[in-house]
Amino acid sequence: MLVAEKELNYYPEDIVEEVVEDKKKNTKKRSIKKKKKSNALLKLVCISAVAIGMAICLFILYRYANITKAGLEVNKLEIQRNELEGVKSGLLAELEEVKSSEKIREDAMYKLGMSYPKENQIVYISINDSNDDIKTTTDDKNTTKGMDKMFSLFSSLF
Repeated sequence: MLVAEKELNYYPEDIVEEVVEDKKKNTKKRSIKKKKKSNALLKLVCISAVAIGMAICLFILYRYANITKAGLEVNKLEIQRNELEGVKSGLLAELEEVKSSEKIREDAMYKLGMSYPKENQIVYISINDSNDDIKTTTDDKNTTKGMDKMFSLFSSLF
């Protein structure tokens, strides 16, 4: 032990203190570098998390905008469908009016000047059981000639 003490005494105390201080500074520098590296890594992780969160939020907003757009288009199509159903019901009512027998009778009487036939203008056709024999009976031959004239006159109008 005496030898070890002598060796310790051999170095001046200032040099020993400087070496100890240098070691402390080196350890502080290392710890500061480690802290700086860990801070940079922490900042990078935080920025990445914020960027990912922002991307997720933007994606959700984009999808919500698409849903809203589709909803507006559906509403527009429903309005158009209701308008078309109204037009269809109007056209059906007009068709029923045109098809009504009362309307046809009035148009024939007033617009075309037609009237119901008289008894002597009616032609009766009798049909036998066989299709080969068809007999027509007329009350008067003059009425058939009159009918032919009327048909020719009527067809000449159109």
